[in-house]
Amino acid sequence: MAVVAHADCATMLHAIYHSGFGGAMDGAYRITREQMIRITGRPVFHKTSVDDVADLLLPHGLILVDRDSFYVVVSGDEFVPLPLQDKSAPLVGGYRQSTPDGSDEGDVVMHTPRECARLLATLFVEQADRLEAGNYRISRRALVRLTGRPVIHQTIIEDIGDWLVDQGLILVDRDSYFVILRHDYFNAVRWVDEAALEKYDQEPVFGEPGVLCNP
Repeated sequence: MAVVAHADCATMLHAIYHSGFGGAMDGAYRITREQMIRITGRPVFHKTSVDDVADLLLPHGLILVDRDSFYVVVSGDEFVPLPLQDKSAPLVGGYRQSTPDGSDEGDVVMHTPRECARLLATLFVEQADRLEAGNYRISRRALVRLTGRPVIHQTIIEDIGDWLVDQGLILVDRDSYFVILRHDYFNAVRWVDEAALEKYDQEPVFGEPGVLCNP
């Protein structure tokens, strides 16, 4: 058996989403890391492979969420984009320091990760009041604006995610945007049916030293 290419893996995950397993026409599902290894034919499934497959799923309208021991395949339509009226204006509460005359033309003030988490949680509550679920997407650019930083490094993102856990929320990093979810969101997502995976099962492929394998 050959190692399954990333594009083919994304196609398989998309097909499983629409396979109707469990009596549903389609819908979000969870798949364990071991199951993912089985259908890809790879001895291990590295983070770079996860990211590549996730990118290739986007044109299908699906998001791949990495939860370490398992993955979630879910429609991007389930997460409402954060509505921003004026993209040049500061977000919740603002991040510009007021000048003595009371205007907002002062220097930009950087929020701490803890403060950013509180603002994201506030946005979640506002979304929940407006919609049935408060889950939402926020672009990287919008999050940069919210922090008041010229760039937002991975350590800052992880700190914000840690502080969000205290708010009962999860931050999912999708590079160009982020998803904010309830901590129990994944509990309601069904596990993939073993029968739906059978036709995609692959024996793990181990290469030979010095011999190139399929990409």
